[in-house]
Amino acid sequence: MERLSVSEKIEIIRIIGDNTRSFRETAREFNRRHRNRPPISMSTVSRINRIFNDTGSVSISILKRDNNTHRDNWYDERVLEYFRLHPQVSLRVASVDLNINKDNIHRCLKKNNIKPFKPKFPKTSEKDWKNVLK
Repeated sequence: MERLSVSEKIEIIRIIGDNTRSFRETAREFNRRHRNRPPISMSTVSRINRIFNDTGSVSISILKRDNNTHRDNWYDERVLEYFRLHPQVSLRVASVDLNINKDNIHRCLKKNNIKPFKPKFPKTSEKDWKNVLK
């Protein structure tokens, strides 16, 4: 399916008007005006209208950028609060507890200049490990 250009999306918003036409009527009118391109559906009109109402633009990239920012802030708040309460927890344990991908947690900590906890175990001999396992 051919992508709609920005000018075509603006035309769709203009056809809708002040919600005087339904999405089905708008799709029919747009398809009548543009017979040389593949027809659009009313769900396409609905999606373009929703993006326009949410962002004030017909560009999907603005919607994606806003959602990513919101998601990133939400992750940051959860991750940073978790590590304030549990400063010596590993990334893997935090990933399981928060149900967030380990790489996303690591990225959040790095972005906030926090080094993830990495436990270092003392060197022990094989004899010592056998005693621990008993």
